[in-house]
Amino acid sequence: CATACEELDASLADLTKLAESEKIELVEDNMTSLLRCPTLAEIREGLQGRSIGLDTPYYFGQGLDREQLTLPAGALTFVCAPIGHGKSLFLQNLALELAKEQSEGAVLFLGLEEGFEALIARLINVHADMDISRKPVNSILHWMKTGTADMFTSGTDFQTFKQRASYVLSLIESGRLRVHPQNTERDHDTAKILRQIAYIAEHTKVKAVVLDNAQMLCLQNWKGDRKSEMKEICRLLTDQAVRMGIPFAVAAQLNNYEALSPIEMPLQSISEASELGQCADTAIVLWNSNTDARANSRYYRYTRDGKKTLGDDAMKIVNAYNQFSLGTAGKIYGCFAKNRNGARNLFSVFDVHPYSGRIIPNEAATQSLSSIRIIKKLNTGWAR
Repeated sequence: CATACEELDASLADLTKLAESEKIELVEDNMTSLLRCPTLAEIREGLQGRSIGLDTPYYFGQGLDREQLTLPAGALTFVCAPIGHGKSLFLQNLALELAKEQSEGAVLFLGLEEGFEALIARLINVHADMDISRKPVNSILHWMKTGTADMFTSGTDFQTFKQRASYVLSLIESGRLRVHPQNTERDHDTAKILRQIAYIAEHTKVKAVVLDNAQMLCLQNWKGDRKSEMKEICRLLTDQAVRMGIPFAVAAQLNNYEALSPIEMPLQSISEASELGQCADTAIVLWNSNTDARANSRYYRYTRDGKKTLGDDAMKIVNAYNQFSLGTAGKIYGCFAKNRNGARNLFSVFDVHPYSGRIIPNEAATQSLSSIRIIKKLNTGWAR
């Protein structure tokens, strides 16, 4: 028995030495990789099959400073706005545009506030872009249930509506647009949602994740404060985007008391989590023109006789887009609050159809960027 114990001890000692040796070799392997100097060919090979980012048909800025909204791969893009200013609407438009784009892969649209049928109805309403009734979502739900136009406004071109609705349904049936509602509190667990995303990605190619909205997410059994919880949620979302190598577009709500006007929407006012803006590669802020600036905003200034006029920064918007007027529906102001791969503070005003929520792409709204650059080169001999 003593001999057997001695042999066992010797074997364990040998195994320990072997494990330590392999551990040292593993550390050495990890360290030696730090000394490698990759060639362009190796970098190019590593990029094969990976997305660099997804272009959208939305542009910010004007002239030579005009820049396309591109969702960077392996990173977060935040779409931020106060309540009722169009962040969910922008994501719905974005999901449709990305799904219509012919590159391979599915767009995952995760809505955290509504059921499956309601989300489908909203997407159909956006794409149909028709004034079908005062309550279009209810009318479309009734059509999906009965196949009739009983709740549509008389005079609606029902055939055109059906054609456009069928196109959205074809995106869903083909898997190019995958709609996954998470509309109960139990479904808002971030870890569960990320597992679902990973599972889908294991079985089909995914090119983008669109998530509405960040403030609905939670961590089960979290013991810390809400601000720290949101910071951890953001880290988990970022890690997942990096692992998958695709864009994540996420809605985030701005605090209504701190977002005072189109020119006063700091990322630090994201409700419950001012650090979320630091996690994103790109962040845009939105303001719906149907809402006026708050009374304590600097959007307006007052003359000595008490007359209200536009402030200097407000004049820049109106000079660029003379039809933009707060208190009048039909426009959404958008601005790059953060743009790691480009210029910040570029803004644009998008046309939005109030009856459908369709946000009109502005890729052809002004003279093409390429022609502007050619003219600039001819005039000055310099091209950006």
